[in-house]
Amino acid sequence: MDLPPEKQQLLQDKLTIEADLKIRQGNYLQAGKLYQESGRYKDGALIFFNYADALSEQNNIIMEASLKKMEIENARKNSIQVLMQQRGFEMEDQESFEMVKKEVENDCPIDPVIIEISNKKEISPLILKQLYVLAGILAEKYQQQNKEKSKQVFNKTNNKNKLLASMALDTMLEEEVDAGKDCKRLIEQCWRPAEAYHYYILVFNLLRNNQLIVAQHAAQYLIEYEDILGYDRVYSILLRVAVMTKQMALAKLACQKLKKSKTLSITHRGQVKNMVESIFKIYADVDARPHDNLLTMEDSGGGKLKKTKYPRCIASGRPLTACQFWMCAQC
Repeated sequence: MDLPPEKQQLLQDKLTIEADLKIRQGNYLQAGKLYQESGRYKDGALIFFNYADALSEQNNIIMEASLKKMEIENARKNSIQVLMQQRGFEMEDQESFEMVKKEVENDCPIDPVIIEISNKKEISPLILKQLYVLAGILAEKYQQQNKEKSKQVFNKTNNKNKLLASMALDTMLEEEVDAGKDCKRLIEQCWRPAEAYHYYILVFNLLRNNQLIVAQHAAQYLIEYEDILGYDRVYSILLRVAVMTKQMALAKLACQKLKKSKTLSITHRGQVKNMVESIFKIYADVDARPHDNLLTMEDSGGGKLKKTKYPRCIASGRPLTACQFWMCAQC
């Protein structure tokens, strides 16, 4: 039964308030259902998207604080070691060690705010993916709602007058173009981060299941989402997976990109440099399976990345090279 406009507005407001409450409680699926019931698809999509963005930014702040804390702790350890040697103390001398440690901690304190932030728990990538997926679903519902409204307006006008119908059609098409652009942007904004976190989670699931070669395929696709997942994180994962799968040319490429990072701390930059030297003393920079490496450097000077484009299986992360059918063996 259709409700009067006033009651319908009240019901929408009530459902929206309940949905907001569910989001704060962490019941995202229930919140998504309530937004669908209220019919406020765009509002719901924007709230889920902005909330996911805020949580993602919170994760970045926690990670930065943790790295800063780690950097200071490493500097403290080095200082303790140097002072112990300068003063002729043995590292096993517990009393001298505690005295020097206290002195170093006083000279090199860690900001309490950094400690507080670094102790916070990061939001799971699975929750972020879920939020972006819900935002994407609601954005698509909003697009469908716009199309249906436009059709209803046209049908009503068409029954009255052909001239009015023609004018209404022109107006409707203009509105649909504008709304379509907004919807398309909104849908893309929602689904792209959902894809990013999907492949991010997939890489670690594959590593956990010891599917190393497939994990390497999936890890290469993370480069498309470095603006969402973070530059350092993406190339660190790629480096780890490449070394594990003996794709040493790919590993060298990841190292080159990490060396050029503007956000990597001095400590971690040094660690990357030492790791590169130790790895390539043992291994030549040659891939065990060259055809599996979809990434190449166009020129060593500019360091531009060239990527071979293939559609991919969302379940396994494998590139679908049989482009005639674009299907994996499992699907």
